[in-house]
Amino acid sequence: MTGAKIGPHVTIGTPGLRDVPLYIMMGDPDSIVYVKGLNTTRADYNPTRSSSVVKLQGEWGHDIGLYGKYYTDLFTLGDLPAVRQNFIGLVSTDGNRSLDDWHDSSGFGGHIGLGLRDDEPVVGNTFMEGLFKAGAISKKLFALQVSIDSFIQFGAINHSAYVDHLLWSPVLTHVGGWAVQADGFVVNNKVVPNTGGPLQFETASAYTTIPERIASKLFAHIDHKLLESDSDVGFFAFKCDLPSKVTVGYSIKGRMYSIPLNLMVNSADKTAEYPAYCNSMFVQVANESPNSSMISARFMQMFYGIFDSEHDDGKSAVGLALAAGW
Repeated sequence: MTGAKIGPHVTIGTPGLRDVPLYIMMGDPDSIVYVKGLNTTRADYNPTRSSSVVKLQGEWGHDIGLYGKYYTDLFTLGDLPAVRQNFIGLVSTDGNRSLDDWHDSSGFGGHIGLGLRDDEPVVGNTFMEGLFKAGAISKKLFALQVSIDSFIQFGAINHSAYVDHLLWSPVLTHVGGWAVQADGFVVNNKVVPNTGGPLQFETASAYTTIPERIASKLFAHIDHKLLESDSDVGFFAFKCDLPSKVTVGYSIKGRMYSIPLNLMVNSADKTAEYPAYCNSMFVQVANESPNSSMISARFMQMFYGIFDSEHDDGKSAVGLALAAGW
């Protein structure tokens, strides 16, 4: 895990540009690689030096101040064979503004898009489709465990990485991304009433975001401060010396996944307004925002998850179990 994001080191092109770190983006089916010349700290990929690169038609991102081109090239990661993958090569920003000024890349050189296809067009295959069609994996799924030694595995399940058994939930297609129905959020191993609803997984997010209607109940009995940046967003702060016995989590299919709340609090980041309180990785959003909670990588530390785009019935599903050691 680098900062709040997780992701593998990838070799791209021929001859291979080694150890390009790409973080995992679960809400985007497109992969993005920062191209040399882009104003950011990790633009290492140079398509002009790869004999296997193919530039495709079309451009991307003009309406958001980013400028990208479509490519395919060979990707190698872990023990998988080299596979040709489609991606967006990010080449410049509006006014050559530093990408790091408004986007925390955390030392990564782009991201691997593991999001599900939605109504937005995707040029060519997604990353998972590329692996599957090339015969590198036999199932269109990836397994994820977040920890100090985070890992992601493509096409297979490591049954020694979890305890008990996998509980499967269908993906809520009306929500978007890898989202499932949750029973509710949990405090000190008890489900907080009326906090159930869609729960979306996103390892690329620095924060766990929760609608106001749920957040107001979740932390009602825990000493905290809500620091509002505007009418739609508020950041939670908790006592810097919060004891580890206070736990928080969520329940899915009747199983609870909890961690000490202080793991979500930065004890070195005291708030200016309240010196005894430290900033956390929880954010409250207005109820008018997408009516779902989104949990970040840091809040996924207790489970081993399988994200299968074609489960037994051919539909997307998420299987969760408690990670070994929790």
